[in-house]
Amino acid sequence: MTDIAPAPRLHPTRGQGLALASASGLGALSNFVIMFLMTRTLPDAEQQSEALAFWSVLTGLFGVLVGVQNESTRATAAVRHGRPERGRLLSPVLGVGLAAAVLVSVAAAVGIHWVLPSHPLWATTLLVATALCYAVYALVLGAMAGTGRWAGLAGTLTAEVAVRVIAVAGVALTVRSLFGYQTAMTSAVVVMTAALCAIPATRALLTSRSDREARVSLRQLGMAILSAASSAVMITGYPALMKASLRGEPQLAAWMLAVSITRAPVMMPIITFQQVAVARFVAHRRGTLRAMVVPVALVLAVGTVAAVGAGLLGPWFLRLFDPSFHIGGWALALLTLASTAMAALVLVGTAALALDGHRVYGIGWALAAVTSITVLFTVHLPVLPRLLASLVAGPVVGAVILLGWLLVQSRRTSPNTE
Repeated sequence: MTDIAPAPRLHPTRGQGLALASASGLGALSNFVIMFLMTRTLPDAEQQSEALAFWSVLTGLFGVLVGVQNESTRATAAVRHGRPERGRLLSPVLGVGLAAAVLVSVAAAVGIHWVLPSHPLWATTLLVATALCYAVYALVLGAMAGTGRWAGLAGTLTAEVAVRVIAVAGVALTVRSLFGYQTAMTSAVVVMTAALCAIPATRALLTSRSDREARVSLRQLGMAILSAASSAVMITGYPALMKASLRGEPQLAAWMLAVSITRAPVMMPIITFQQVAVARFVAHRRGTLRAMVVPVALVLAVGTVAAVGAGLLGPWFLRLFDPSFHIGGWALALLTLASTAMAALVLVGTAALALDGHRVYGIGWALAAVTSITVLFTVHLPVLPRLLASLVAGPVVGAVILLGWLLVQSRRTSPNTE
């Protein structure tokens, strides 16, 4: 296979880590830019909320297929650490992409008119194309991480952000329509997938091999997808659920935007460095709980600082998107703190996935998602306490399950028990 760079490292150097951090920062900033342009240029609140809902569904689909990326990272890293090669990843990944496209079509037929009523057929077409392309794209990203090609990973993520922002800015400067924004938001994945397949060095990563046979890889990909789907519902897809559950709320678009922007400072770095964490946990299968202490403490610290910032600057920042958006600073601070529970769950889940805990990983995330959705749709409280209860309860349930499993695994592999 043709290497992208000579002698790739399993863990990123300081410079490569900085490049990944920069890509994460640009990704978070691009979210703000995209939401800002849409809310400032679309003519009414209904179109604004629908544009935000489409962005939520689209990024939720990205989140679902991140399961492919996580499993590709784990599988290629395991082979790199000496586990025998069993089969290629491409066939099961293509199967996952096709299955995702079918599920998107079925889900759209059932309920897209509730969330995206203006252009349902076009929106469905864009989401199906995204499902097919992103599965392949995620395979390449995961293989880059699993084989230590960190510079290539950072460059690819940065290029994706650039393509999307340029496309959205083009719509903002010209047609300023919901149809145009939906197309622009989708374009980056299609363009990047085509580019990666056309470049010989990255195309070679499509032939990456796993430490599992194709049948087993497909099953593990399925569990990774299940858990990623659950996490996507709770992270990027949550505003779309808000649109369905809080219909009639006069400040719905403002609340949807508030949840999105208060999560970004905490979640974007976690999601970007998730592949680094997977590779590291695979390399250090013992001592995983000790290795989690510093990242979890860092997440809590970042969340606390971000909450203070959201409380002080959040209301002003929200009104930049639309002067009619009025949500108090204390509410934005609490929403930011709630995001730290989700970030901690992501870290705990990453550790379980890296230790081959695919089943408990899926169970933990699924129960977390069910808990959050149940609270959101059934607890009859004012908007803020209802959101906080939903955003915290689910991650706590999932984290308890995953931590329990990690504790059992830690005792089984400790020197005293061998």
